[in-house]
Amino acid sequence: MSELAEPDVLRLGLDALCRKVDGAAAAAKTVKHKKAAVNEVFGVAVERGYFTENPLSGLRWSAPEVADEVDPDCVPNPARVGRLLAAVRALPGRGPHLYAFFGCTTREDSSSAGGTEAAHR
Repeated sequence: MSELAEPDVLRLGLDALCRKVDGAAAAAKTVKHKKAAVNEVFGVAVERGYFTENPLSGLRWSAPEVADEVDPDCVPNPARVGRLLAAVRALPGRGPHLYAFFGCTTREDSSSAGGTEAAHR
């Protein structure tokens, strides 16, 4: 247990929170949630007498910057979106409701309703 009070060991552990199992960078929110969970574990350890104080409380560490950008290859193009929406609308039962839920209008629908092209980007 005494190793967990070492700042270098704690930093290695916190750095590990920034990676997913496959080694890729974890999202910033994921790191924040994981760090909160670790902090809670140390809080319980203090409560049960394993530590006199939370070792994270005096540690200076910040998560590495992660680019929160969308990969363009993961975003469907307008033609694919149109096909997806048509498939949703054709589903039996709740299909039309789901279509309406996603705010599905075509470019023709929006131009006749006074919408703009920018609303579809």
